[in-house]
Amino acid sequence: KDMCISLNRVETCETRSAYDHETVDNGKHTMGQWRLDHIFYTSATLKPCAYWSTLESDGESSIIGLPNRRYGSDHLPIGAIFRLLPTPKLSEDEKAALLKIMKDISNRQKRCIAERQTELDAELAALEAKI
Repeated sequence: KDMCISLNRVETCETRSAYDHETVDNGKHTMGQWRLDHIFYTSATLKPCAYWSTLESDGESSIIGLPNRRYGSDHLPIGAIFRLLPTPKLSEDEKAALLKIMKDISNRQKRCIAERQTELDAELAALEAKI
């Protein structure tokens, strides 16, 4: 968690699949619904203003799902319009704290890589010894 940034997802609505991924709801078979494609953004500098309509706006595809004769893929193009927000300004103390966090993450990653390389070298040596 400490090596990640927080992202939000544009609400693009669900898509029904025409493939045989049915679900049963109270004994009735229905097409499965998933969010197939996503637009992620950081709310620190972006605010979504609009997005392309989804499958729900196309009556035929909404009924029969995707792919179909009109859309040959189970993925519709998606897009969004964002308003740029002012870039957050950090104080000198915040900059120093952020740099420390970044250095700590970098050092942990270097240690993890070195540890994994040691493990891989040992596994390779064991395999070569069997040959």
